[in-house]
Amino acid sequence: MPIYTVMHKKTGKEKDLMCSFDDLEKYLKENPNWSKVITAPNLVGHMGNVINQTSGDWKDLMKKINKGSGKGNNIKT
Repeated sequence: MPIYTVMHKKTGKEKDLMCSFDDLEKYLKENPNWSKVITAPNLVGHMGNVINQTSGDWKDLMKKINKGSGKGNNIKT
């Protein structure tokens, strides 16, 4: 269920509503002193080492490729 931020037009107070878009529209019609705040969606960034978050099968494949790639390879496993 999405979270929408709404703001009271007179006080500027903001609150979050977790509801469907249809329920949000209904809420705004029933409460004319509130309006939807237009914001950019929150983005989730990636943190940490990707290799440490992969499956054991993938790590085993990378080790096999590293072993067979010859001298002076630069594959980190």
